[in-house]
Amino acid sequence: MIRSSCIAVLVLTATACTSTHKNTPNTDAPSKAPLSSVVKPWTAEFQKPHLVIADEIVIEGPDGLIDHVATRAENAAHTKQERATAQGFLQEIVQKPGVAPLEIRAFLDRYELIAMRKLTVLERPGPVDVVLRANGDVFVRDGASGAEQRVPALRVEGKIQR
Repeated sequence: MIRSSCIAVLVLTATACTSTHKNTPNTDAPSKAPLSSVVKPWTAEFQKPHLVIADEIVIEGPDGLIDHVATRAENAAHTKQERATAQGFLQEIVQKPGVAPLEIRAFLDRYELIAMRKLTVLERPGPVDVVLRANGDVFVRDGASGAEQRVPALRVEGKIQR
């Protein structure tokens, strides 16, 4: 009697496992639809590798800027705020006071950026060019030539064809 009960349970379990599988859509398959079919105009200015280290770094640009920027904040050392403002979508990463300093890292296309105190990214809603500003003991290294320089401030503007 116990043996026939176990067989019945196994048959029911096997049937339950296979009966719904054929009607369930495969959610693991990648989507065929593109996320965005609109190609937003962009600049080639930031395609050459550079390293920029400064106390504060600001990146401003048009709609689509966020697609070209990657940031990294460490919760123990940094405060990160993201919010919509009248000027556009603003992201700020700031060194926490009273905590051992830890650099704030980001990339703008092929530019590697390291801010020691604050990094600001502002995606503006209108047609504007991309501007990278760095202030406070700025170190710049051209990745292609290896040339290095130290300046008090840096401004790199990437014009966008409209």
